Amino acid sequence: MGKPTKSSKPKRKYTRKNKPEANTRQTLTKKQVEKLTQPVTQHPALQRLTSFLEAWKAQDWEAMSNCCQLTWLEIGHPCCTAEGWLEANYGMMNLRSFKIDPEPEKVREWEYMLAFNVKADIENIKGLKAAMKINVVFENIPQEPEKDMSSETGEWGANPISSLNIQWSE
Repeated sequence: MGKPTKSSKPKRKYTRKNKPEANTRQTLTKKQVEKLTQPVTQHPALQRLTSFLEAWKAQDWEAMSNCCQLTWLEIGHPCCTAEGWLEANYGMMNLRSFKIDPEPEKVREWEYMLAFNVKADIENIKGLKAAMKINVVFENIPQEPEKDMSSETGEWGANPISSLNIQWSE
């Protein structure tokens, strides 16, 4: 008969030994379970804005100023301290509750300046329901937004002037 020739058929992908089962269950490791159960981390700009609004709600002007952008802290309030300016402009409005849209809008094409839409209940002579668009900027030093988002020296800060553009509704 002679020597067998090689077949032109491709080899089988699976043999009986290593064929995957259709109904197999994969066991998760402890690390995988921990990763799945951890809360989703927020964008740092959203975290800073949340802290800014929580400080306003508590009327803690020092904590609120710590959440502001560097440029505003340096030149945005020439008549008094940052805390004094915040108290003068926000002290007459009691923030009861707020909800931040977690999807920011880019201001122009820049990634280092984001605008968040906020719906809030504010006790004031003008009304209770309010809508605001608050800018949050990533800066390394005042008046120079940090374009390198991976920079460890930059930080996000809320622009308190942008949040004063409140649209009131009933």
